[in-house]
Amino acid sequence: MARNIEIKARVADLDAIAAAARRLGAEGPVEILQDDSFFACQNGRLKLRAFADGSGELIFYRRADQAGPKESFYLRSRTPDPDVLRESLTLAWGTAGRVRKRRLLYLLGRTRIHLDQVQGLGAFVELEVVLREGESAQDGVSEAHRLMEDLSIERSQLCEGAYVDLLQQQATPALPQALKDSLAARHREPGRHYHGMAHVEALLRWLDQSRDLAADPRAIEAAIWFHDAVYDTRSTRNEADSAQLARRELTALQWPAPAIDKVESMVLATAGHATDGVEDADLRLFLDLDLSILGQPAPVYAAYSAAIRAEYRHVEEAAYKAGRRRVLQSFLARPAIFHTPRWHEAWEAQARTNMRQELDALGGD
Repeated sequence: MARNIEIKARVADLDAIAAAARRLGAEGPVEILQDDSFFACQNGRLKLRAFADGSGELIFYRRADQAGPKESFYLRSRTPDPDVLRESLTLAWGTAGRVRKRRLLYLLGRTRIHLDQVQGLGAFVELEVVLREGESAQDGVSEAHRLMEDLSIERSQLCEGAYVDLLQQQATPALPQALKDSLAARHREPGRHYHGMAHVEALLRWLDQSRDLAADPRAIEAAIWFHDAVYDTRSTRNEADSAQLARRELTALQWPAPAIDKVESMVLATAGHATDGVEDADLRLFLDLDLSILGQPAPVYAAYSAAIRAEYRHVEEAAYKAGRRRVLQSFLARPAIFHTPRWHEAWEAQARTNMRQELDALGGD
């Protein structure tokens, strides 16, 4: 097995570390987008790393959980289809977490300097001093300490464990049943022909089929419960009021601030379902699930369309048709309606067929 000496440190300024690395003569940077899925493993850690080009690698490694430099043993195996392998490993072993990050790689001799922006955690530096076969670990430890000094990394900044551990330490709690019951009562209010409990339950079922894609499925679940909690077809503030309700309720439960912010941003995003510039894969997944009805078989879509009309029964027919046409045309004009590859493949074509047929039925320009 290959070996290296590693340290991880939380830092405030990646640019300062990058500048120091360049002064030392490091080559780079090379930008690498990484999506790491961890699986249950008793003898170490097992993760599947997916890259932006669609390739991936399965990595087993074993190292001590300590803040200072530590020896790591690892094996890597390349895979051309990480999505299928992830699904297989999830079914076989169960997931232990997911980490998404943007990495800038600098090379300084045999040492890899990683400048990482980790989704949900912030900025970190990793040093990996690659050991030669038969070389003592102490040689690598000494080199790691020298580099820490050269890069102005303080011992107080060092972290134990892996990114997945840090994410779990601030993990999103589960919604208590009493709150779910309260939100269910809202979704059973009169006049909710589509935006009711059936919609919530459908999204929760789709989420169950998407857990291997989610970094924080509990945040997505909370967004599902809250995103239509306030629903009045005469109001333009439904999303804002639902987000405000989510923040109030989750703050009362003493949820971690990052989790509250994440749920609130998901709820607010349903106002336009815009994904341009959205880097949070969980947000893109949530928006795809919320639009899942668009890609269902024609009879299911027809029932949804009729339910939406029933919710807007107070709107005169001509005005409703004009407004509905604008909504459908805006979705059809998008390069893609669904942005998670699995659900794009499953729903995109059917959604476009359904909406074109509804446009034809509505008539007009």
